[in-house]
Amino acid sequence: MTGTDPPAGRGRKTSVKLFGRGKSELPDPRPVPRETTREPAKQAPTRGPFDLADAPEQPRVDLGGLHLPVVEDIEYRLEVNQQNNQVRSVTAVHGASSMQIHVYAAPRSGGEWRKVAAEIEENVTSSGGSAELSLDGPMGRQLTITQPNGQVMRLLGHDGSRWFLRAALIGPAAHEDQAAEPLLDVLRATAVVRGEGAMAPRDPLPLTMPVQPQSGEQAQSATPKVPQMPQRGPEITEIG
Repeated sequence: MTGTDPPAGRGRKTSVKLFGRGKSELPDPRPVPRETTREPAKQAPTRGPFDLADAPEQPRVDLGGLHLPVVEDIEYRLEVNQQNNQVRSVTAVHGASSMQIHVYAAPRSGGEWRKVAAEIEENVTSSGGSAELSLDGPMGRQLTITQPNGQVMRLLGHDGSRWFLRAALIGPAAHEDQAAEPLLDVLRATAVVRGEGAMAPRDPLPLTMPVQPQSGEQAQSATPKVPQMPQRGPEITEIG
């Protein structure tokens, strides 16, 4: 220390600001408006199969759990239990091709068609047939199977809200896209009524005998062909 140095603790003081806010830096006490984001409205599907509530209006044959479109050159055949008059299955026919349509209850989690397709593939191959899985079919996942007797079927499926639909294309439609297109148009306009009651997954939705299709003059001019099917047609291997 020299004589010219100020004594410790006396003389000019220097303060160092380590951290803090001056008055002008205090947070604004006024509440900041909270940004709100609106969720986009749920878009109704443009192609079926639909839930009936989401389906565009057009003449349909009311079979209870299934409402099938009235389409020119499409004939619907019903397999009916003669004892209780209950519909077991429905088949759409166009020319030499046909399409069996089944609709079942499903869990809320969805994805049942993927599981069912895997089970069918295993059942068919274990019984001596063959199966080819494709993910880019007209409705997504599809399974083309050849049964031991040589019959070829193309299986399509769709997962809905607590239901899933399975369709089997038979005849030329099983391997020709052009032959399948009129039947695929039926699926794209089909509507399903699941109902609110509790059902076990894979229980078939109840089908009924048809009633007059709804939708005014257009419905009156289109008479659906819905004969009963006395014989049980060819079907895929039943699954549990």
